[in-house]
Amino acid sequence: MARAFAIAASYEVLKIEVFRAASASLLTIKLIVLCAKLHKRLHKVAAIVGYCPGRGYRHLQEVIGIYKPGKPRDLSASYRPIILLSGLNKLFEKILKTRLSDHFLGKGLIIDERFGFRPAHSCPQQVLRLVEYVSEGFETERSTVGVFFDVAKAFDRVWHAGLIYKLYSFQVPDRLIIIIQNYLANRHFTFRHERTHSTRRLIKVGVPQGSTLSPLLYSA
Repeated sequence: MARAFAIAASYEVLKIEVFRAASASLLTIKLIVLCAKLHKRLHKVAAIVGYCPGRGYRHLQEVIGIYKPGKPRDLSASYRPIILLSGLNKLFEKILKTRLSDHFLGKGLIIDERFGFRPAHSCPQQVLRLVEYVSEGFETERSTVGVFFDVAKAFDRVWHAGLIYKLYSFQVPDRLIIIIQNYLANRHFTFRHERTHSTRRLIKVGVPQGSTLSPLLYSA
C-alpha cells in the first residue's frame, strides 16, 4: 500500500494544475510541483503510519462563500461555502480517492447505473439513457415516472462515526480507514469575507466542500 501511495503521488504531482486556487498556506501548489521527489517519500511514509500529510494546513481551513444566483444577498443561506484547501491536501485527496474508488469498484459496491464521480462515466451518458427510457415509454404507451431530489447541505451533514463504520463494513483496508479518520478529525474553519476573517470554529460533522474526495465519502 505504501508503494502504491508513493507511485500515485508522483503521478498526481505531474498532473496538478499550478495556478489552481488554494489556501493561504506557505506551501503553494507551484512549490509542490517543484518538490515531486520529496512528496513521493512523504506519501509513502504517510501510508505506513496512517497519517494525513499537511495536517497543519488542514487543521485550520479557510472558507469563502459563493453567491447562489437569484437568492437574497443578505442571507447566509444564499452563499455556498467552499473550503480553500492547501495544495498538499489537494494532492493527497486525489490519491485517497483513487485508492477508495478502486476498492469500491473491485468489490462491486458501486452499481453500473451510477455515473457521478466515476472514471469513463459522464452526465451526457446518463441523460442519453434517461431520454432513451422515456422515448421507449412513449412508443409503447407506457407510463414513465421520474423522481428527482436534492439533499440540502448534504456534505455538511455526514456523520463521521457512521461513515467510518460503513467503510469497515465495506472491508476497506484498515490503514486507509485510519488515514481517512485522521483526515476528518479535529478540523477547524474560519470564514473569510473580503479581508475579514471570523473566529475559529470546530467542525464536528461533514466532509470538506470543494474536495475531490468528499463526493465519494458522502455516497459511501
